[in-house]
Amino acid sequence: PELKAEKDIVSEGDPKPFLRSGALAVEMLIPELRQARSGISQPAPVWKAAYNALLSASDPRLAGAAAGLMSDPAKPPLSRSTSEALYGSGTRRVSPSALESFSGCPFKYFVTYGLRPQEKKPFEIGRREIGDIYHEALMRLSRWLSSDGLSARDPDSRWNTVTDEEVKEQLSGILEEIAQSSLDGIMKRSGEDVYRSRRIADVVFRFSKRLISQVRSGSIDRMSFETGFGAGLQLPGFEIKTSAGTVRVEGKIDRFDVTDHPAGPLVKVIDYKSGSTSFDRKRTEEGLSLQLMLYLESALASEKNSRPAGIFYYHIADPLAKGDVASLAGGELSEKMLEAIDDKFRLDGLYVGESDVIASIDRSAESEGSSSIIKYKRNKDGAISSKAAVSREEFEEFRGRFRESVQRICESLSQGCIDADPKRYGKDRTACTFCDYRGVCAFE
Repeated sequence: PELKAEKDIVSEGDPKPFLRSGALAVEMLIPELRQARSGISQPAPVWKAAYNALLSASDPRLAGAAAGLMSDPAKPPLSRSTSEALYGSGTRRVSPSALESFSGCPFKYFVTYGLRPQEKKPFEIGRREIGDIYHEALMRLSRWLSSDGLSARDPDSRWNTVTDEEVKEQLSGILEEIAQSSLDGIMKRSGEDVYRSRRIADVVFRFSKRLISQVRSGSIDRMSFETGFGAGLQLPGFEIKTSAGTVRVEGKIDRFDVTDHPAGPLVKVIDYKSGSTSFDRKRTEEGLSLQLMLYLESALASEKNSRPAGIFYYHIADPLAKGDVASLAGGELSEKMLEAIDDKFRLDGLYVGESDVIASIDRSAESEGSSSIIKYKRNKDGAISSKAAVSREEFEEFRGRFRESVQRICESLSQGCIDADPKRYGKDRTACTFCDYRGVCAFE
């Protein structure tokens, strides 16, 4: 308590310690030059002097940094022959995540899917691997629950009759299979790994109970899991005609539900996410978040005269820990955490705020005036107080703007654009934030 808090060398704001080393001076100069290039602010006189001194000395580190900062992010488009050599001829086939990558930064897409450098991955169980385990376990359990061939709204279906003990037994076998087939037994290397395995089993059981409760609360006639769309798959790919040819989006839908209705089947799409992804309507309209709507457009092709009901993320993460599923698996699950799982993991997305649609997701929502399944609450005047609920007309307008963005993106893709043009996703994040190729394009 008697320790005095002091600023570190950077927070002190005194540049002199950094001027004693050419390498440090260049490192500290880069953000100053970036601010100047962006028109945000001009470097302080001391940094101008340092820049001139390094320039006079022909310092190669400064030359490299300046070249990267001043380089033109616009690149010549790929020729048709080069595009065909990298991506193949004929119809361009892309996944939803690849198209999102291009939308975020064409150059990143070019390196990732064109040049295809191989990433060295350590043999360990990290954040991504734990998320994959949760995802795969829920998918396998869902397929087992649906394997009796009965509608999820049938009282005799496995979704409605399964017990907690049966769920635990199934998950035990599923997790054992995943550990052996996908992780080569890595989860049994040490006592710590064994303990983590037990925690993962506990967490995935909690999410499974929540998932089963959500299905029981709705009115679902048919459910499909990990449904492929594209050439030769269960559903046709989503095709976009461009001036340079056809782009076909192909992939796999985690889950989509169908509820029969006299006016046409209602279809909702659910994507299971173990990261921090949240639904952002504006990003979807701008073409920066494409997956949910691409899945919906493909799922609608499964039923004649079908109509959109909604698009949702189902988050597999701890809402209290700013971390992720890994933080849940590593420690004790407090009562507060368990309550958060039960109370706060509503489906995150956008839906048509019509009675039939709401009832297909949560039958008791309208009578209760609120829902633990979706973001829904009624005011005293009867209006829905949720930005997640929109009219059918508004949803169709949203759908139209999404289609326009996809058309624009695919047109640019087919023309061979590889510009280093990273988009901004929010106040503190751009396509460069977690990009492995920042050193290649030299944008920053």
